[in-house]
Amino acid sequence: MLVLIKKEILEGIRTYRFLSILVVLTFFSILNPVMNKMILPEILKSQFEGIEEEMLSQMIISNQTDCLRAFMGDIFEIGTLVIVLVTAALIAGERKEKTLILPVCSNKKMEDIVLAKNLVYGVFTIICIVLAILIDYLYAGVLFGYDGLEIGAVIAGGIYIGIYYYMVISIVMFIGTLLKNTITTALISMLLVYGSNIIAGFFENGSKSPKGLFDEAMLLSYNMREEIIVPIIVTLSISFLLTVITIIRMKKLDLVTR
Repeated sequence: MLVLIKKEILEGIRTYRFLSILVVLTFFSILNPVMNKMILPEILKSQFEGIEEEMLSQMIISNQTDCLRAFMGDIFEIGTLVIVLVTAALIAGERKEKTLILPVCSNKKMEDIVLAKNLVYGVFTIICIVLAILIDYLYAGVLFGYDGLEIGAVIAGGIYIGIYYYMVISIVMFIGTLLKNTITTALISMLLVYGSNIIAGFFENGSKSPKGLFDEAMLLSYNMREEIIVPIIVTLSISFLLTVITIIRMKKLDLVTR
């Protein structure tokens, strides 16, 4: 198992998958405060000449906490896109290129192969999201001023969102057992992720679904509330179930034929 984890880490570095996730999330974490502090107000002033300062202040973000919440909202759009595209080849790509044959012929268990991919990219994604949110928190504090927001609440919010994307990676890997085309795998995965969140928003108990992790993260509460327990359990349960199904599917697939 440790050998397979090391292999996935080296592969992630070699193919720039790790770098892609890290750079994109970090870039937008820095861009977000700059946009809200410097660029957006100027755009609004140019579009609405003579606009009063009071009305302008209601249209723009003017403090650290709101800036951070805006970035957390953006992560759903940006994070889903980059993470799905980067991880689409984890199963689908390797099936197409037949690169899974070598570890299987080396007596590596399929469950270890799948778990190594799931663990390495899941943990790395959680770390990247927490790091990006911390960067946004610190830079927004520099531009807007620190408003007493506890760093523990920021880290907790990042972990909640990271857990959500752990599930997203499990979805992408499962879809990869059904398809060999990485682009199609990515498109279907994004459709499932975006669609499920839209559907969850129509239900009163939508906060108990994985979407509730984003809702709780945006509260920026240092103390874990009871409301977060259900979406965490639901999200991790979905991740576990999809991983098990992925392993079962992979054991049944013929890795040699096209």
